[in-house]
Amino acid sequence: MINAIRTSAPNSTHLILVPFNQTHISDIEAAVTAIGSANVTYQGTSGWFNTADSVDGVHPYNYSSVYFIAPKLFPVVESVLYPATGH
Repeated sequence: MINAIRTSAPNSTHLILVPFNQTHISDIEAAVTAIGSANVTYQGTSGWFNTADSVDGVHPYNYSSVYFIAPKLFPVVESVLYPATGH
């Protein structure tokens, strides 16, 4: 899947997030490591999301995205997009 995305946007930077329920961590790490590209970054999400703030333990309610997840995600995205300057 990651290679298909890279093929469709080869000059882009790709941030791969672990699902909030923490499944497939080792698979995702192995895939990103195997790709070995500076344009592909892996990010864990442990502690980013309380499964009680979800109907199924995986997909957060909208307020969770805005109040809990976005503040954790923003600095990660910023560091991936602007690694040298930080902004």
